[in-house]
Amino acid sequence: MYKIFSLMAGFALATNPLWGAEPKAIMPEKHFDFFDAYCLDCHDTDTQKGKVDLETLSFNVTSLQHAELWQKVLDVLNSGEMPPENKKQPESVAKADFLEDLAKTMVLARKKLSDSAGQITMRRLNRREYQNTIESL
Repeated sequence: MYKIFSLMAGFALATNPLWGAEPKAIMPEKHFDFFDAYCLDCHDTDTQKGKVDLETLSFNVTSLQHAELWQKVLDVLNSGEMPPENKKQPESVAKADFLEDLAKTMVLARKKLSDSAGQITMRRLNRREYQNTIESL
């Protein structure tokens, strides 16, 4: 009975997309047009205003460098610094949708990158912790 239950539970975990697959920190593709229309005019590989090249920036946040640059994008859009007042402005609904998805992506990226990039340091037990551990064993 236990073997059948464990096989069924293993199958359910492996086939359930919410449990089996690890979520990825990727911006949804629906924002490509927004990014292209309001960011890449000034921040492409050729222009690089403010020494910022967003054309090579991946929508898949896989490194701390990507995360830092996406965080800067989030900050300047939230503060209203970008796009500048003399440039075409996005509709408030489109901007809010972009910012919401970017914020969710950054939270997920921070969680994922901190889990994989951080070092785990072992700490020693103090005397009392050691005594209690030996007693319980």
